Amino acid sequence: MRRLDNKLHPDRQFQRSVGNRKCIVTGENKEPKELIRFVLDPLGQVVPDLAQKLPGKGMWVKACYKTISTSVERKIFEKCSRKKVLIPATFLKQVEETLVGRAMSGLGLARRAGRVFGGYAKIDIALRQRKVLIRIEAKDGALDGRQKLDHINPNIIVLDSAYGSELARVFDDRNIVHLAVSVNNDPGRDGLVSRLKKDFNRLESFRSTNQHARLEKFDLKVY
Repeated sequence: MRRLDNKLHPDRQFQRSVGNRKCIVTGENKEPKELIRFVLDPLGQVVPDLAQKLPGKGMWVKACYKTISTSVERKIFEKCSRKKVLIPATFLKQVEETLVGRAMSGLGLARRAGRVFGGYAKIDIALRQRKVLIRIEAKDGALDGRQKLDHINPNIIVLDSAYGSELARVFDDRNIVHLAVSVNNDPGRDGLVSRLKKDFNRLESFRSTNQHARLEKFDLKVY
């Protein structure tokens, strides 16, 4: 019996579709969650595709401010696409806006699903009852309350890449600092939490290498 050609084998095709991607700047092979996919829009402008669904050739770049800045300075998008591309002067700011919008969009979904709650006292009780899956802390929040919550259960994952003003856009509360995501009946299949971790971690990766002033205002969009 003839063996199936590996190129046509469905298992191989699936493996490639979910496998690592190569950063066009550093050459590193990384998981898609650690990268940002960029494509060209119909006008030839480079745009981030965080949902990884836009048509066109994907150009993958490490989710790092310095790396994306290098891709612009060295005209790597042009070299990769083999054509002239449009990159606005505010490109890096737009990338950050998109990352924040994506993270806040996922948080909004969690809120509408009744999975997110805020307030120090509520989270304190929920942590002691083991009803918290992950915590979300404002990046610019005071350390005192956060450290006390850390002490209750130091094993809880904490996402802290968003500022209080950004979290407030989702919860209509200017004083929001502490948030928690409640446990699910089937945590092994909790796609909502997986998305939150992916989006917040990617935002943190970008911001941790950005030495410029943080964004103050932007229009929240869903990506």
